[in-house]
Amino acid sequence: MIDVKILGRLREKELERKYLLAQLDLWAAAEAQGLLPDDVLAFGFDSSLLTASQKRACFRTGCGEPYVERLRNGQLRARVFNYVRHCDGTKTVLSPLLSAIYKDF
Repeated sequence: MIDVKILGRLREKELERKYLLAQLDLWAAAEAQGLLPDDVLAFGFDSSLLTASQKRACFRTGCGEPYVERLRNGQLRARVFNYVRHCDGTKTVLSPLLSAIYKDF
């Protein structure tokens, strides 16, 4: 019979595996947009950088703010990334938007 601790560790490792695969997908999508991993300082979301069509899509569907979620503690967290901050301080707007990933997804 499998020990409960072993099952817990297996679940933990599976979640870590999913997170790492999601990170690889994020970087592959970023590289597809011509970004080099060595030049990227951080991914981010800024609603002022949304295109007019992205803003209209929000209002048409009546979804409110689909790009941000409110956590239980009241903080806001981006669901997508729409820009990359480079090591030299410049920003690159991403098109299409990239799905944000977090360890607790």
